[in-house]
Amino acid sequence: MAGSKQKTLILSLARRNSQPLYALNIARKLPEGSFDLMTSKQSTYDCNRFKNCFSIYTYTNTRTFFLSSIFLLPLQFIMLLPKLVRSYDRLYLPYGHFWDLPFILLFKILRKPIIYTVHDGILHQGEGHTAVQYLENFRIKRADHLIFLTHFVEQEIKNQFNRSVPSSVIPHGSLVAHFDFPPKLETDETRILFLGRISRYKGVELLLEAFEESQLPNTRLIIAGEPIYPFKAKELKAVDYHLEYLSEAKIAALLQNADILVLPYLEGTQSGVVSLGISAGLPMICTRVGGLPEQLEEEECIWIEPNKKDLKEALKTMVTDAELRAKLREKMSFKNQDLSKNQLAELKHLILGRTPSH
Repeated sequence: MAGSKQKTLILSLARRNSQPLYALNIARKLPEGSFDLMTSKQSTYDCNRFKNCFSIYTYTNTRTFFLSSIFLLPLQFIMLLPKLVRSYDRLYLPYGHFWDLPFILLFKILRKPIIYTVHDGILHQGEGHTAVQYLENFRIKRADHLIFLTHFVEQEIKNQFNRSVPSSVIPHGSLVAHFDFPPKLETDETRILFLGRISRYKGVELLLEAFEESQLPNTRLIIAGEPIYPFKAKELKAVDYHLEYLSEAKIAALLQNADILVLPYLEGTQSGVVSLGISAGLPMICTRVGGLPEQLEEEECIWIEPNKKDLKEALKTMVTDAELRAKLREKMSFKNQDLSKNQLAELKHLILGRTPSH
């Protein structure tokens, strides 16, 4: 039958940050030939490892976004239309993107299932505009099945939309397969790392205050990530800033050379940074907010409330207690954060719509 030859279309049009990485992590778990992966030609991640990956032109900045959305997207979509109708029996969105709207509408018209992984659902304070939240709501309302990374976000969305839609909770898998860690640079300093896009809710100012007041000897704090608001870098002798977009190689080097990873979030849903920390085997300090406690067990990191007093105590404990750091590193090395067999089977069934033969 022709229908049995149809595949799932995985749409991953983001150019950078962790979103394309998450999509690649999902794709590598699926049987080859059961899906096609559509990416952006402007993506910083290479998908050549997949024979069934093809790319379209998207955009490089805000100006080209508007021009490409008006002219390039419609043209490419029309050219792809016969293939979209003929070759695919479902659409999987591993995250939301501005350009997924026409694909969603087409698959709804064709009455073909749409599966969407919801990362945040309700945008964090200071992140995005009303239009971004509207598009997120649009995806959630039109998906036939929602995949959440934490129960926290699942409950938040169900409360917000007050509607019943089939859903599953499948956490972040390990990202270690995508990183080549360089040799570690030797130093006498203990290096504390904050990693990721700098948003107001992530508590970077709180971390800087706590670190400054702690006066920890022979210790260096690295703040690495691209600010999305007017972040003022506090000039401190023992603080290094990398306020820029971080390439895959740069992220790997930062993780490899860190001794401690800190997530001082004031609020949170889930975090891909936790998965990176596990992949790098780093001891972590995490605030007990949102869905973060679902990603690590109680004994797998130092849990704190999002306040300066707790953060100062945790920094001091982690820096001065080498034995504790070693124990946490060992826990990370044994932690199987990759999907369990049951979760992997469910993920394959949802995305592919059939039980894989291998």
